[in-house]
Amino acid sequence: MPVPELLERERVVELLERVATAAAREGRGATVLVHGAPGSGRTAVLGVAASLAAAAGMRVRRWTCAEDETAAPLAVATALLGDAATLPWERAAVDAVAGGPCALVVDDLERADPGSLRLFGALTRRAADVPLVVIAATADGPAGHAVRRALAGAEDARLAPLSPSASARIVARTAPGAGPAAAAACHAAGGGLPFYVAALAEHAAAGSQAQARTGAGEDPVGRAGAVGDAIRRRVADRLGALDDAPRALALALAVLGDDATWPQAGALAGLDGPARRAAADALRLAALLDRGADPVFAPPVLGAAVAAAALPGALASAHRRAAELLARDGAPPERLAAHLARAEPDGDPWVSATLREAGRDAMERRAPEAAIAHLRRALEEPPPAVERAAVLTALGVAETVAFRTADAVEHLRAAAELAGSLAERLEASVALVAVLTQAGDPERDLGRLLGALDQVGDRRAREQLEAHIVNQARQRTSMHLATRDLAQAIAARVDADPATASAAELAAAAAELTMAGTRSDEAARLAAAVLARAPDPDPMRSTSIPVAIRCLAAADHLDEAAAFVDAALADGRARDAALEVTMLSVFRSDVALRAGDLAVAERTARDAWSGGSRESWSLGHPATTATLLLALLARGEIAAAETVLATSGFAGAEEPDGDLYTSAMLLHARGALRIALGEAAAGIADLRSCGRRLTVHGEPNPALVPWRSELAVALGDDGGVALAEEELRLARTFGAPRAIAIALRATALLDDDRSRRETLLREAVALLSGSPVRLEHACALAALGATVAADGDRADEARELLHDAYEAAHACGAAGLAAQAAADLRSTGARPRRPFRRGPRSLTARERRVAELAADGHTNRGIADALVVTVSTVEYHLASAYRKLGIASRRELAVALAGGPADAAGAPPSAAPQHSSAVEAVGGAATDRGAVAHAATHLDGRVPERAELDPEAAVAERLGEPSVDAPLDALARRRGQDELE
Repeated sequence: MPVPELLERERVVELLERVATAAAREGRGATVLVHGAPGSGRTAVLGVAASLAAAAGMRVRRWTCAEDETAAPLAVATALLGDAATLPWERAAVDAVAGGPCALVVDDLERADPGSLRLFGALTRRAADVPLVVIAATADGPAGHAVRRALAGAEDARLAPLSPSASARIVARTAPGAGPAAAAACHAAGGGLPFYVAALAEHAAAGSQAQARTGAGEDPVGRAGAVGDAIRRRVADRLGALDDAPRALALALAVLGDDATWPQAGALAGLDGPARRAAADALRLAALLDRGADPVFAPPVLGAAVAAAALPGALASAHRRAAELLARDGAPPERLAAHLARAEPDGDPWVSATLREAGRDAMERRAPEAAIAHLRRALEEPPPAVERAAVLTALGVAETVAFRTADAVEHLRAAAELAGSLAERLEASVALVAVLTQAGDPERDLGRLLGALDQVGDRRAREQLEAHIVNQARQRTSMHLATRDLAQAIAARVDADPATASAAELAAAAAELTMAGTRSDEAARLAAAVLARAPDPDPMRSTSIPVAIRCLAAADHLDEAAAFVDAALADGRARDAALEVTMLSVFRSDVALRAGDLAVAERTARDAWSGGSRESWSLGHPATTATLLLALLARGEIAAAETVLATSGFAGAEEPDGDLYTSAMLLHARGALRIALGEAAAGIADLRSCGRRLTVHGEPNPALVPWRSELAVALGDDGGVALAEEELRLARTFGAPRAIAIALRATALLDDDRSRRETLLREAVALLSGSPVRLEHACALAALGATVAADGDRADEARELLHDAYEAAHACGAAGLAAQAAADLRSTGARPRRPFRRGPRSLTARERRVAELAADGHTNRGIADALVVTVSTVEYHLASAYRKLGIASRRELAVALAGGPADAAGAPPSAAPQHSSAVEAVGGAATDRGAVAHAATHLDGRVPERAELDPEAAVAERLGEPSVDAPLDALARRRGQDELE
């Protein structure tokens, strides 16, 4: 007969099988006492015992003791043995086996009457003489003490709690869709006891099915009250058998939770010390509390079951009393709020005030969801009428931070209408501006706010509010245009007296200069002053910092911007501030992309995109998508960029929200991607739309979005030249080198005159030399190198330029540009062995090994002996290493080997080429009209499929050509020296 699987009960099953076999075959009986905590699976083990005994050929008699059998004399013995129960125990044993070997299987023996218990004790002593097996189960602890004493000498079969892996198997069987987290929760809540683990898993499975039907997202495992009917009934039965005091103490402990102390629990239950201790012992005897000294339910799920068994009114009142008790003990507002959330609303001002304080604390911890829960409950209390507007404002701010924009607009509007003072109305209205960029009616609400500003008597307070509103309003064109006069007035005030300006005013002035495309150095100075100020007291509603970062990036102050964002990101992650991290990741990716740190650009763009989905952050979703598209294009991951576009929901022909500034960013990135995919018409349409929107918005500066140069290259002779020249003029006016270089390359690409083209490109190379804009420098070098290469008389100069471009592109991780530069370099007759010609990364594996040994102090002879080569071979490699490292002696080796800059691009990408924009991806194509066509092909993404980005592999090998990386120089080959491994 098959035996049901009992997890981690193998020893017990072996014992039962051995006992049954001995009785059936050898005539030797035995008694087995199965014991364990309630829920440990005693009944299941007895079922297996009965099956094993029957399989061995024994007659099986089973009984489960009931509560009322303790008073009936020999009730259990009579149920199992019939009339023989009244015989002396020796004759009773003989009578029981008269028909053959017999097994008596009895559960819950602690409930048996004393007479039956004495009889089973006697049978235990006689069992070895007759083929009689007694298998009894009882509870651990005081309840089973009499049974263990009566059956002294029985075989011991204790059922310990299951391991986490065994619990996980039960959960997997019961709730196949539950994951590791749910399994761990079931194990912890159930204390590893099979009954509770299985019941929790069954409840979790039912909850998962309900979620699938309703779309609810609540996890049913581990919630208070989410214990399932089986557990709730079992606990209710145990509580029903107890007096009022133990029941009151059980409810108090369940309400107080894991942090309960005995004095608090006693006070909440209304019990003094002796009464509380007596009640606790009663709960221990009922197997509801752990037998230790601490107030702990065993298993933990029993606490939730006790709470679930209480009537709703009694439970709510207990939570209210618990909050008052904890408040007297000085508990933090968060803990009080946890109880008040479960109390019924009563119109108590203390409750409302406490919940508001908990909401403020949650916002300081950057936990907006917790703040929302506290503040919504505060509204339900409800608060006094004069405080309702303040509660609504706090709730709206928390909902804004949590991306619940529709709710935020509703509550902030209500707050502004209910406000009893100008200060309250302004606070609600200013908070409303922050969310109007994502939802609501900007024109209506912004108009009311601007009207309210006229009533503010304090001039400086009004001016700072105006700056805050202006910075927020830039995110929508309609709002920006409505506040344009204010913005210009702020810029004029700051220009006249920057020393007294607030951070918001400085940011507004910097943004005015940057958007207009004038005075890049002044814009950067003002932006840097914003970041140098003390942190904004409410950074979640302020755009001063994001505005300042963008202004610094546009002005090519990339190191300064990166340092600030990196520090802010670390702080935001430490506080788990999701919105801050998402916003800052967008800016970090933009800064890294401009600098050419493409691995950082992609990584942070992915972080922002995953944290700012359309469902959670409607305003930021176009920006996060655009940033990730540009990063992927720069890395050469065109297919991945196409997937991101499709996943984001922006792949269709329709245009995104026309009033949203970030939509222009999306159109720019989508246009570049479509051109790279060969969809020129769609890409041109997107770039034109981007340009129209930015023109209406009042942002001509190409340092922010270089849409004209990309559109110019795509259009070619059909209007492209004028656009490129216009961008160059605008870029020169602003003065940021990166924007000027992009415009110079676009203009050069469209110029038929080779001499003028070379002049423009040389200016771009010189402009970016030594700047942090490394990728743009590589693009300019590649374009100039290809132009010079077209002049057959200057091959050496062309090779130098192209190899510099190849090395710089490789360091950035720009796959397409590196491949194109390598191809152009080979066309000049060069055979590049690896991207880097100077510095530690330029060393071959052989040269590095020799140099490292020399740096460690080994002599040339020692190195030769260690590597099994000649001394002259060592000298040859050392000389080559010295040349590449730019040193003259052994003493400089250690520093030179350690001093090479890390590869800013990180791990090289494996995909094909493309730069973040069409113009930036030109590489080395601008040589003549034929080269223009060649460059356009590259811009469309049709470039060599395999990029050269492996620093230890030859370009030729990567592109399928014969290897050029093997031989030493001619002298070493003539001498026949072995190559170093």
